Amino acid sequence: MTVNYRGGTAGAESVVRQIRAAGGRGLAVQADVTSAVAVSRMFDVSEKEFGGVDVVVKNAGVMLAAT
Repeated sequence: MTVNYRGGTAGAESVVRQIRAAGGRGLAVQADVTSAVAVSRMFDVSEKEFGGVDVVVKNAGVMLAAT
């Protein structure tokens, strides 16, 4: 499983450790999903590591600062 993160490397690595502890394969990949180039790179890394991408779960959002 590829765990994408924009920032917060420690959080992504924590999730990867939990995946591995449960017997899975995990990889943290930094990519800003607002950048097509970064997303393409993330997919390339995932495909190389795991042989393909079967499922994508989008869990990104935009936080507007209150004024």
